[in-house]
Amino acid sequence: ADLINVKLNGARIINADLSGATLSRADLSGVQLSGSNLSGAWLNLATLIGADLTNADLSGASLIGADLASANFGSSRLLGATLVGADMNGANLGGVNLLGARLYASELTEADLMLDRAVEELNELQRSQLLVDAEWEGATFDTQTVWPNAVVNEEMAATIELIESSDTPLTDTIKVGVLHSLSGPMAISEVAARDATFLAVNELNADGGVLGKQIEVIVEDGASSPEVFAEKARKLLEEDKVAVIFGGWRSDSRNAMLPIFEELNGLLFYPAPTEGFQQSPNIFYMGQDASQQIIPAVNYLYEQGFVNVLLIGSEFAYSRTAHAIIKVQASELGMTIIGELYLPLGATEFGSLMEQLRASPPDAIINTMYGESNIAFFQQLADADFTASNLPVLSTSVAEEEVRVIGPEFVIGHLTTWNYFQTLQSPENFGFVTAYKEAYGQERVTSSPIAAAYAGVYLWHELAERAGSTDVEAVRAAMAEPVEYIAPDGPIRIDSTT
Repeated sequence: ADLINVKLNGARIINADLSGATLSRADLSGVQLSGSNLSGAWLNLATLIGADLTNADLSGASLIGADLASANFGSSRLLGATLVGADMNGANLGGVNLLGARLYASELTEADLMLDRAVEELNELQRSQLLVDAEWEGATFDTQTVWPNAVVNEEMAATIELIESSDTPLTDTIKVGVLHSLSGPMAISEVAARDATFLAVNELNADGGVLGKQIEVIVEDGASSPEVFAEKARKLLEEDKVAVIFGGWRSDSRNAMLPIFEELNGLLFYPAPTEGFQQSPNIFYMGQDASQQIIPAVNYLYEQGFVNVLLIGSEFAYSRTAHAIIKVQASELGMTIIGELYLPLGATEFGSLMEQLRASPPDAIINTMYGESNIAFFQQLADADFTASNLPVLSTSVAEEEVRVIGPEFVIGHLTTWNYFQTLQSPENFGFVTAYKEAYGQERVTSSPIAAAYAGVYLWHELAERAGSTDVEAVRAAMAEPVEYIAPDGPIRIDSTT
């Protein structure tokens, strides 16, 4: 099968026969491939961050430059595989057979570079960056791991002996859950938040993990469905026994998970903006609320003279609550809400709306829609000759990542409201943006929810280290004294009274 550049992130492909398949540059992040046959497959430059490859057969596979960070290879076979340039930082290599595998750039031949078009087309700069020795900093392995040759085996045996003598098993990890929509209409926003979470985990693992243990990531796909989010949250807490979950986006998904977290006393770090009106000791709300996002934006529209406004949103809790807040504020300011429209998640047909706008255009539109609907909306708006100069749109759920997918040419001059932008000038943000682009590509961008997802991992780490435990009660108790973390978007402070 030729599946080059395919996106299968979060898919379940258990016990599949993909032997000899071409999956170069494929996005297989979080995919479940346990028990699958991938022998002889080409996975060069593929992304398998957090993938489940337990008991898989990758013998003879080529994974040149592949991103395997935090992947679970437990008891898999990689005999004779090519892993030059692979990033295995934080991966589980327990019981893996790597006999004859190639890990070092010096082991590559010119023929290796000519077999796969994805590798052959690399320019000199890309080759110098990608065709390097494999990295496995923070990876876990055990006495059952079979290394490629005697030299590596001796080196790793010494490491295992050192760890065992300190009574700290290398495979003793702390499990965390990552629960985002890797499929469905919300994937365009949530996959990037997942990536930011992985980046933070990999950085922490490279620096010793949490409480001296490596962080093991278990990835689940919320599939853009509140019901699936609730189901997966219960699985992560009850079956996988994770210490914390990072994830969620839509308010409906968060609300569906909330009873599960309170019932099982779990902990959720939630990166998306909220409409407010909710608090729980089991949720850290990392995104901004209406007072930080919506209210200042409406004030701005009023100050610019846009007083007749149309509201457009998705048929979910966030849009309805946000619109209720906007209507109260608009009334106080003397603005007029000329209409209010709600569309199903993933809606792509806006023809009737364009006709309505031509017949009776407002001064501005406030757009609270989620996900893929924004792609069709802005493209059809441009096709109807509406621009920021004749009909400005203020969006609350369109950030840099969504702009990248929609197409910058369709949103030039329109407005968005966040408490962070990638262009923020600070040493912390420069380091974060640089690391994110190095990990996922220079074309990738950061945004407020992406920065919040990243900061959430570090904040949990800070609390766990202070508590000396990842127990939920201990982590909460660690807030008895004020906690501060300098995040990409500035200082984040938590104290027991707020």
